[in-house]
Amino acid sequence: MSTSSRRKFLIGVSAATTTGLAGCTGGDDGNGNGSSDETPTTDDGDIEVRFWHAMGGAHGEAVTSLVEEFNSMDNGITVREEFQGGYREAFNAALSAAQSGNAPEILNVNEVATGGVMGSGEFEPIENNLPDEFSRDNYEPFMMDYYTLDGALQAVPFNVAGGVLYYNRDALDEVGASEPPTDARFSDITDLANQLVDGGFSDYGATWPNASYFVENWFALQNQVLVNNENGRADDPTEIMLDTDAGQNAFEWWAQMDDDGLYETQGIEAWGSATQSFVNGNVGIMMGSTSALGALQQDASFEIGSAFMPMPDDVDRTGLTVGGGALWTRRGLSDESELSAATGEFIHWLLQAEQGAQWHRDTGYQPPHSEARDVLSSEGFFDENPVFRTIFDQFEETESTIATQGAVMGPFLEVRTRIAEGYNDISQGTAVDEGIDTMKSGIDELLQRHAGE
Repeated sequence: MSTSSRRKFLIGVSAATTTGLAGCTGGDDGNGNGSSDETPTTDDGDIEVRFWHAMGGAHGEAVTSLVEEFNSMDNGITVREEFQGGYREAFNAALSAAQSGNAPEILNVNEVATGGVMGSGEFEPIENNLPDEFSRDNYEPFMMDYYTLDGALQAVPFNVAGGVLYYNRDALDEVGASEPPTDARFSDITDLANQLVDGGFSDYGATWPNASYFVENWFALQNQVLVNNENGRADDPTEIMLDTDAGQNAFEWWAQMDDDGLYETQGIEAWGSATQSFVNGNVGIMMGSTSALGALQQDASFEIGSAFMPMPDDVDRTGLTVGGGALWTRRGLSDESELSAATGEFIHWLLQAEQGAQWHRDTGYQPPHSEARDVLSSEGFFDENPVFRTIFDQFEETESTIATQGAVMGPFLEVRTRIAEGYNDISQGTAVDEGIDTMKSGIDELLQRHAGE
């Protein structure tokens, strides 16, 4: 990140909330990085590692279960996990804590926060705190590549998610439709949606939330970077590539599905609304996140099928970009040898194949360890839950390129909002070309302002 962008980012977060600071330990070293002269310990003398995360509900219960298992190992380390709310709340709470010298050792935030986390200056490369036995060769390369910036592994993937297609197998049987191919294409979904509507199953064939997340993955699938400067990895990006063939392909198909009455429109980031529509049988097809599959299987009264996230027909499939979230370590932690070692031991344990398999069973999130699939297979998990196999196949077939490594932008959240608002305009009658041009000009201006141009 450029110096000017980092300075602007820090000004922007100076008013971050101070929620979630209860129970923090450690003192300010004068630089606001949360280090202290003494290693924080529990009453029992264990080294205490603080882990702030954004996993609520069933996902939060899964985190607690893993932490409790680690704490029961009697290794002289106690991890204190705290739910901080959503990703944005967790990030703001950690920044406020850092300014008070009380930042947690580990922070879990989503992938689009990568530019902001690095730009804040309050976190250091996680590789500084990982044990010698940690080897990135044991993990899916494109997942690790996503968080490799400035020549270092800045964070490690934890709750990895990606786009996927879900469909109601009972609905397809009802209208006499065949299941889509695993390598689903736009025309496959258009044809299937038509069959569902024409067959009288529902008024609409498909749904998904109005979310930039899908646009980002459509770009990666077509091996097209989202922004310039090597997807924002070489320098602060100043231009978004919405006016490329990849952008035209994505928005034109989405708009055509809408115009033809095959797509049930949802609100911006209306993930819950889309899921309910699918579960309630209002539509027979839904694009969603791989992390939703566990909950879908519990809530749906029908058999669920899955396929790769659909993409344009005549383009080679490169793969998904990494969604979900990662683990970061606070600035200055590597200077505190005992606490750094304890933190690294927990993270290394958490990412092992056995824990990754349990994490996948409990949440549907994709484990980054390459051997987690073997653990699940040996237990017969995929025989009992074949729909999960598609999720693993889709990630494992992803090539690691600049496009699939994902974009890095300081103002990523605002960019996402502008893309979603831009599609709203298209859905209300704005021509696709005009909508893309309007989105691009506004986002380019935003990126250039953030880069200090």
